[in-house]
Amino acid sequence: ALHGWREVIVYPGEFRVRHPHQDRGTGVITEQDETLIGEAWARGPVVLSWASISHDLAHPHDGFNVVVHEIAHKLDQLDGAMDGVPALPAGLSRHVW
Repeated sequence: ALHGWREVIVYPGEFRVRHPHQDRGTGVITEQDETLIGEAWARGPVVLSWASISHDLAHPHDGFNVVVHEIAHKLDQLDGAMDGVPALPAGLSRHVW
């Protein structure tokens, strides 16, 4: 279940966002503009490009689906960390998963 998540924002096509990035060596924070087709906010909505959704529906076997990709991020966030591992059932180790 995707606890607490209820919103999807859909743009007609790619969308621009500005994200802060911190240099690991210096700690300096800069902002960078990015063009995206999907994004999953940590405590907010999934944001999608309708053009990309339409492409994915027309080409279901090309190996990428923006909706599945962003929902995977939401599942990953359920344990509080966006680290590529979703919340695991009790007794299941990361190694076994």
